[in-house]
Amino acid sequence: SYLGAVHALNRNLGSDGLLLRVMGSYGNYEYDTIGGTHIDTDHFGGEVGLGYQIYSGGLRLAAYAMADYQNHDRTGFDALSVVVDDEWGFKGQLEAETAASAPLYIGLTGNYSTAFDSYWSRARVGWNLGSAAWNLTIGPEVMGLGNADFDQVRYGAFISGLPTLFSLIFGGDSKMAISGGYAESSGTGQGGEDSVYGTVSSSFKF
Repeated sequence: SYLGAVHALNRNLGSDGLLLRVMGSYGNYEYDTIGGTHIDTDHFGGEVGLGYQIYSGGLRLAAYAMADYQNHDRTGFDALSVVVDDEWGFKGQLEAETAASAPLYIGLTGNYSTAFDSYWSRARVGWNLGSAAWNLTIGPEVMGLGNADFDQVRYGAFISGLPTLFSLIFGGDSKMAISGGYAESSGTGQGGEDSVYGTVSSSFKF
């Protein structure tokens, strides 16, 4: 689970300018080592930094430089794992996307952190379904994520521009996206076995 905010220092998210980004995360994963030891880990993370965005020719381009903190609070010992306890690192992120209302949507996001050599990336291509009110977009996505212990590739589909319960009741500019598909994993136990995946995300402008 993730919770974060991006603030435009010029108070206009729809224009070129500096951005302040803050995000926190929490997760849990369990696995058994080759020797049969059960590993149970709570993961906490946080990041803060500055970025800059540019709007050009129907594209939004953004780059961030951030301080990144990760903590893997583990019960049990795994001699093959190097992702344990806490570590600070530098995190960079790049984003490129077309407007949500474009007939063909393209969205590219990727980041890398020196904390445990963590990375996350996603590519989406979607078709606008022509809903003037919601800008519903549907299409395929490919994701890559991992750290020093595991790597995972995800193949799936997404739909974005869905109204949230908050927007239906109170109005305002809030949207939701849903995606799901198949995940292929490799590495030590925390990568897990191949499986299905699903995500739900919401954004609010205020």
